[in-house]
Amino acid sequence: MIINIDSDSPHKFYYDILRIISILSPKGKGVTDSEAQVLASFMALGKEHSYYPFSTKARKHVLSKTALSRQALYNRFASLLRKKILVRDEDNLIDFNPAIKRLLKEPSVNVSIQYRPPSGENSKGSGSPTTTS
Repeated sequence: MIINIDSDSPHKFYYDILRIISILSPKGKGVTDSEAQVLASFMALGKEHSYYPFSTKARKHVLSKTALSRQALYNRFASLLRKKILVRDEDNLIDFNPAIKRLLKEPSVNVSIQYRPPSGENSKGSGSPTTTS
């Protein structure tokens, strides 16, 4: 299945992608609406901030475009770091995780949905459990 996202801005495109991925993610692994808004804002900054997208200048730009306080922005960073959507590099600077970086380079996402039965269940696909004596 191919889903085309018609968007009038990079921010809207990234926000829509993040929400779709979040809906498909296991509970607790996805992003909240406000986290998606913040992340999409940084993803849409463009080439000017591509080397260090979380610089003071980039943060000020995002804060000027949103209704968030500085503390609320830092709270979103902390949450995104805990979820490993943002990571710290060897210099302890915040950066996008590799999957987000790939999305920035190639704005498309391949999704594979697969059923994984809980451990101990029969995974051979017969549809009914088997027992042995």
